[in-house]
Amino acid sequence: MGKSALKACILALSLCFLGCFDEKFKALNSQKPYEFAFNGLEKRLTYGQNAPYALIFITKECGVCEKQLEILKEINFNFLIVLGDAKDEKDAEIWAKGKDLSFHIFYEKRANDFLAKAVGGIFGVPVTVLFDEVGVLRAKFIGLIPNSVLNEELIKLSL
Repeated sequence: MGKSALKACILALSLCFLGCFDEKFKALNSQKPYEFAFNGLEKRLTYGQNAPYALIFITKECGVCEKQLEILKEINFNFLIVLGDAKDEKDAEIWAKGKDLSFHIFYEKRANDFLAKAVGGIFGVPVTVLFDEVGVLRAKFIGLIPNSVLNEELIKLSL
């Protein structure tokens, strides 16, 4: 195979892997499933809302995650929680009730895998990923984000 044929093949495979994917996930505290659409070419992750939102990746036993959730409770914003270590829906419900959380919480392993890939991977928690109203990733934070910093970033998103 010549160099130009090899380049064309690599480009075609890349477009296949970076193309559009749709997935539906159940979330705690939501009556309807969320249908996410990921467009790798445009680097967009949308779910049918035309408003900024944030994905917060956490685990149940993470102390820093717990502190981050307390900060999130103080802010009026569309936070979507991705719980990476729930065994099943019942496990996630018990955990959420124990923390008095009303956020929409994705607990399925396939939701965690899909959303983590869409944001470029998760290599620790908590991770906060902010998206604008059309689903473009605008900021990604690893670790605890103080209330003041988070509010500042959310104001930038709303402009």
